Amino acid sequence: MSAVAESEAKILLTTQPGWAFATIEELRGLGVPGRFPRYHRDSSLLVPDLGKTEPDELGTPAIVCGIVLDAGSTGRDDAVSELTKGLKPKALKEKTLNLLRGSTGAGHRRFSISTEAYGRTTMHRKQLASAIEAAVKAAFPRWRRAPEAGARFLCKADPEYAVLALQLHTNLGGDHGERPGSLREHLAAGLLTIAGASRDSAVFDPFMGTGTILKVASEAFRAGPTIGLEVSRDTYEEAERRLKGTGSNIFNKRFEDFDMRSLPADANLVSNVPFGRRFPRASSEVLTELVNGSPFRGKRSTLLMSREQAMEVSKETGLRSRNVLVLGQPASIVYG
Repeated sequence: MSAVAESEAKILLTTQPGWAFATIEELRGLGVPGRFPRYHRDSSLLVPDLGKTEPDELGTPAIVCGIVLDAGSTGRDDAVSELTKGLKPKALKEKTLNLLRGSTGAGHRRFSISTEAYGRTTMHRKQLASAIEAAVKAAFPRWRRAPEAGARFLCKADPEYAVLALQLHTNLGGDHGERPGSLREHLAAGLLTIAGASRDSAVFDPFMGTGTILKVASEAFRAGPTIGLEVSRDTYEEAERRLKGTGSNIFNKRFEDFDMRSLPADANLVSNVPFGRRFPRASSEVLTELVNGSPFRGKRSTLLMSREQAMEVSKETGLRSRNVLVLGQPASIVYG
């Protein structure tokens, strides 16, 4: 999908649960006002007033949507009930075509619907999807529903707020997240945003895996120098291939064997610490020593790790901890 057809369009941003605070920090860094009309913590849903900011410039969201219809509770009826009352075919068609830049609505089209409902709503998820499908078919009689195809409608709802939106942009394409030990690029952007990475800032990743954090740091944040370590030879070679041309300095060694004195004094520590089954877990004691040692003592550090280990490391380092999901797997960001 293309970017938003009209800059005045209301935008829905959604990412994995727990990561919305990174998106909020990115938005504030771009000058977007710090107050957001809607924020759903459980589903990491944001409805900001972007102003002149282009939504596809953002690195942290997983999906950017244009809002077709939204509704709040009225006291008598919950938000889901109010949303379904507003599913008028004529208005739905006009708004959808406005968001689909260049679309004429002619000919056969396909569409898909994804719905999420939280709390005690008047309709459960499947009922809500059926109501939306009926409205779309009434608005576009020649359109056919097909899984994950064509125009993608997304509905998120709870008793207080419900929104129907149309996907415009996603940064989940390509092979992001499919390599062992890799981290999807929008999550890497979240870690770098929390760490305060910026143009020409140094980034050090002692558990770089296939190099996603360093790649995003170099290409999206224009950071430099970027330095990474990886103990697995095969994974290191994959990182070497992916990072070619970025100017990253990478080494096939353990961070315990790396001379930390060679790092820039202002280097930010940003890493996805192994916590799955594929790679051995670093001990909490070693991680604590890394964060508290030179050159990172008193500097901004951001580490993604298991929730159990996060409790131990945050206690010993004084860093904050926030629970998130990573591709459905429980984890925590330790930062500060």
